[in-house]
Amino acid sequence: MANNRTEHHRAQRWQFLRFQDLMRERQFAMTGTEWSLFCFIYDRTWGWSKLWDRISYSQFCKGITDATGHCWHRGTGLSRSSVIRGLKSLQAKGLIETKPAGSGIAFSIKREFAPPGLFVSKFEPDTQ
Repeated sequence: MANNRTEHHRAQRWQFLRFQDLMRERQFAMTGTEWSLFCFIYDRTWGWSKLWDRISYSQFCKGITDATGHCWHRGTGLSRSSVIRGLKSLQAKGLIETKPAGSGIAFSIKREFAPPGLFVSKFEPDTQ
């Protein structure tokens, strides 16, 4: 019989995102809108172990729900114009990167904010 405490710990293990100290320091230089957008991009990329993700403005505003009705993210609740202004500001501050992705835009958090081990590969020595 499995230990209930151990099983609960395993089930809850990945229910959070880890923020670097450097990122928390930058939070104080961001507006509330910028922080909401930054966290949304962080969740959609590094939260799913991806460097880039294509995110539409409507996903930033209203969130992401799949065909079965499961809500993957509630969104920021911001208006489209606030999202556009906030994303431009984050890019100008050097916190995010964007690139064209099909008919939309892909977003990424700058690499300097990466959690430890995210970029480790057989071609990149682990310096930690």
